Amino acid sequence: MGMWTSIAVIAIVAIVCQAVSKIFGGGRGSTKRSRALQEDFSKLEGDLEDAIDRIIVLEKIVTDGKHSLRRDIDDLAG
Repeated sequence: MGMWTSIAVIAIVAIVCQAVSKIFGGGRGSTKRSRALQEDFSKLEGDLEDAIDRIIVLEKIVTDGKHSLRRDIDDLAG
């Protein structure tokens, strides 16, 4: 095998290895990206829990005729 053929084979192997690494999540940026996604997920999860609590209060307001509407509105504001 000649010198140029060897260089070409090495270059092709390096390109293929880099592509495989990016496809399967390897590389330096994947840890940062997964950490950022985890933080976003945690924030969205907290927002969802807050929305569920508000919906529960609103359901009580709508369905319970004896319920103090003013108190629940003040609770939602605070």
